[in-house]
Amino acid sequence: MTLIFKMVLLYLLGFMQCKRDYGDLWSPDKFNQINTWLIGTIFGNSWNHVMVLAPIVAIGAHRVILLLHKTECAESGMEETAIGLGARITKERVTFLCIAAAIAASCIAVGGSIGFIGLVAPHIARRLVV
Repeated sequence: MTLIFKMVLLYLLGFMQCKRDYGDLWSPDKFNQINTWLIGTIFGNSWNHVMVLAPIVAIGAHRVILLLHKTECAESGMEETAIGLGARITKERVTFLCIAAAIAASCIAVGGSIGFIGLVAPHIARRLVV
């Protein structure tokens, strides 16, 4: 079998499995709901959604602020000094990553994955850091 034939076969198998698993997507109502969530919008959200997100974001931000002083030495390029002062750098980084993932997952669960933010945010963050 050639590589192209294998790729076409995998594509067709994937399409058939998707049609089997998500066969009810062909109804217009379900398709519009899922498409809106995938594209992302906050148009239909209410203050109830904000009340669900507020504690998660507030607790996550509070925890990040409490952990900032432990990682200031490590982030300024002095990891040996931070280790010498008793900071567990790997644990702190994993904790920051988990908190950021929880906040991002909560916001995406409510608003969907707004593609523009996902494309532009890394560039904005790079500008802020450099």
